[in-house]
Amino acid sequence: MTQRLIALFIALATALSYAPAAAAQVSGGGRDWSALRALAPGTKLAVNMQTGEGVEGELVNVSETALTLSRKDAPVELERGRIRKVYRVGGRSAGKAALVGLGLGAGAGAAVGAGVAGGGTHESGEAGLPVLLFGAGGAVVGAVTGLVARLSGRKREIVYEAE
Repeated sequence: MTQRLIALFIALATALSYAPAAAAQVSGGGRDWSALRALAPGTKLAVNMQTGEGVEGELVNVSETALTLSRKDAPVELERGRIRKVYRVGGRSAGKAALVGLGLGAGAGAAVGAGVAGGGTHESGEAGLPVLLFGAGGAVVGAVTGLVARLSGRKREIVYEAE
């Protein structure tokens, strides 16, 4: 019984480790230049240039011929003809992702611990020990997984793609 619960816990941790790959997926969106004009100033963007170079910054202005980003408090003007793709970069903060992972991991670990503790007779106070230990372990695994998922894969939505 205990081995099954440990295997279940390992399977859950493995499944959570695939979250970064899912978070890195790019979703489809508008692909013409007018979609850039609809974005609010300050929106975080990632730009792929025709040369293969990547530029990230916050949107300052969009004209018919150029895109201006603020990068390290300095404006960078990118000519429309040199731009291959523009992505809006977003998502939760790393702290929020770690807290969500912590909560999910603690809950899953406590559930596994309760399953382990429920299998026999215990002296006073011993039944809660597996719940506490598995809950704490799950919290650590969940927090680390949430943090890694956020830091390794940012949500990117394509806004513009050159024809």
